[in-house]
Amino acid sequence: MDGQHEQATARKAQWLHSEAECVEQVRQRLGNTLTLALPLGLGKPVALVDAFYQQACKHPELSLTVMTALTLERPQENDPVRGRLLTPVFERLFRRYREPLYTTAERRGELPPNVQVHEFYFKAGARLGNPIAQQNYVSSNYTHAARDISERGCNVVMQLLARHADGRLSMSCNPDTSNALLERLRAKAEPFVAIGVVHDELPFMVGDAEVSEQHFDYLLNNDSQQHGLFAVPRLQPVPAADYAIGLVASSLVKDGGTLQLGIGSMGDAIVQSLILRDQRNDSYQQLLKQLGVSASLSDEVGGRLPFEHGLYGATEMFVEGFLSLFDSDILRREVYDFWALQQLINEGRCQPDNLQADCLTAMADVGVRELRGKDFEVLQYHGFFRDDCRYREGRLIAASGESCAANMANPSSQRFIAEHCLGRALRNGKVLHGGFFLGSEDFYARLRATRGAPSTACDVRCR
Repeated sequence: MDGQHEQATARKAQWLHSEAECVEQVRQRLGNTLTLALPLGLGKPVALVDAFYQQACKHPELSLTVMTALTLERPQENDPVRGRLLTPVFERLFRRYREPLYTTAERRGELPPNVQVHEFYFKAGARLGNPIAQQNYVSSNYTHAARDISERGCNVVMQLLARHADGRLSMSCNPDTSNALLERLRAKAEPFVAIGVVHDELPFMVGDAEVSEQHFDYLLNNDSQQHGLFAVPRLQPVPAADYAIGLVASSLVKDGGTLQLGIGSMGDAIVQSLILRDQRNDSYQQLLKQLGVSASLSDEVGGRLPFEHGLYGATEMFVEGFLSLFDSDILRREVYDFWALQQLINEGRCQPDNLQADCLTAMADVGVRELRGKDFEVLQYHGFFRDDCRYREGRLIAASGESCAANMANPSSQRFIAEHCLGRALRNGKVLHGGFFLGSEDFYARLRATRGAPSTACDVRCR
């Protein structure tokens, strides 16, 4: 890490009063070659991005590159006849959302020569007939986004934040790539700036999404009344064909399994069918029979009965359907962030609500022998180890001060751990892991109001 940024992260971020002040501070610090990294989807601080873009339009010596994905655009209708009907609807639905200026200019082919926009995801068909946008497209896997943006010279990272009433900050809808990108930039030891913009309407999500002020160089407050969140309207009913497909797909979901959902009517149909399967099983069975769904395939792959164990969600995008499944007590299978622990639970060799000494032997059997400090921290977080024991230099220390080697395969250590360090039951299980979220205004309001349910966009706690 370069000395300049190490010093910045060792103190609280500087709170600024305006976007213009932020642009000026960044230019003084980094010069006239700026490459902005913006999170995908909802997390873009539009007002601040516009301030950088407007500066580039006024000052040709400023070279501005925008690196991002999935820029949320206001829908438009170019046909004049249809536009007379639809434009007022769009204005009403998106009255408080303002799309970034660079998007409008790029769509019209009007970007100034000193501004480039590189995206690694477009809405299907959005840039047909736009050769510049297509040539600047970055073909990157979502998993490699942080790597690819870092290697293209990124020196400004920014995103919207949520703020708790007690002052804590959260990356809310986009804890997905920002941390990985910042780690890469720090390892490169080249100057860069991290900026957070607080938006009062973003749901505060805890866990991995939480960050401290030291995470950023500059922080701003955003006027949410001037720039609302992009909300996906729920206008279309689920077509009959999609509902039929969703019904069949729901019979292929295994009780105790893992579910991924996408946005749109197909995902909605699957959710509704799963709820029907669990809550009105007679009607569900009758519908499957009327559709001629193979019972043998359902029995072999999934199931038709109500859920005894529930489901766990693993998804790139946290959509509203998962919240409906959570409310219906279907999304309730808890998982834990330690591979061996989860493997033992899956195999029935560890009972989450009743930890026994044989769990220690089982841990050693699957390969966990010499515990590391990080392993201990994760297992203690999940309640596998008691809160009053500690780890230090390869030893587990009980509340009494006695200790043993942190070796799960050592019989004497096993006896000591079972008596002095082993917890009674697991905790902090998660029923959903996802990368980011996007949804309706009702969805955002529900997340803002929820406590103890969804805890982060990539990390949702059980009840």
